[in-house]
Amino acid sequence: MIAYAPRASMGTAIEMWQGFQAGVPVVTISPMVANWVVKHLSDVVLPDLAAFHSWAADGGLAQLPDGE
Repeated sequence: MIAYAPRASMGTAIEMWQGFQAGVPVVTISPMVANWVVKHLSDVVLPDLAAFHSWAADGGLAQLPDGE
């Protein structure tokens, strides 16, 4: 799952929790790296969309676990 959270969002946090609980890899695009939801529920945290695009282009998505 890819979560875009440029600012705190309870709705996004709930979706991240659901993905985490289901064993789905969570990739978060957010500058809030110290936020406990972002920190603890994400497999990958990228600061902005440009960083996400670079990471994805370099094969980042293929390196994620398959989930359960």
